[in-house]
Amino acid sequence: MVLQRLLGMIDSSFMHEIQLHALNEMIRLTESQAGFLSLVDQDAELIRLRLMSAAGQPPQPVFNSEGADLNQEGYWTTCLASGQPVIRNQTPHSPLPSDSRFGLTKRDLTLPVLEDGKTVAIIGVGNRVSEYEPFDAELMQVMASGLWRVVIRKRLHDAMPDDIK
Repeated sequence: MVLQRLLGMIDSSFMHEIQLHALNEMIRLTESQAGFLSLVDQDAELIRLRLMSAAGQPPQPVFNSEGADLNQEGYWTTCLASGQPVIRNQTPHSPLPSDSRFGLTKRDLTLPVLEDGKTVAIIGVGNRVSEYEPFDAELMQVMASGLWRVVIRKRLHDAMPDDIK
């Protein structure tokens, strides 16, 4: 159902609106309090924060993220290195992008979005009341894969001449 809504947004929405809708659904479905989407630029060896969202607050796209070197430590490090979802239910830490809306992160789930075997994005949610389980990672992985297919379709749609759309 969520993916159908995302596909329906291709003609009438901006890319960040589609991505934000998907991120907010991931926050809602995992009963999290916050989430983020970062894009990986393998050529430039950078990761750029694209969106952040906190439950119950108006989200803001991050358009001018300067990017961070993929080789430095960050909330994405373990996820990027393993190419697998990472669940951390331990004591408080702060792996999510710095933003006062998130506060101290008590637990989080971060996962890579893969295209042709390369990580193209990192998506994460955090601060759920209960611990994250492997099922949450599976749900997020399905949603993230679907979102990336919609992103590709949106890029193709936007590249088409207007008389073909």
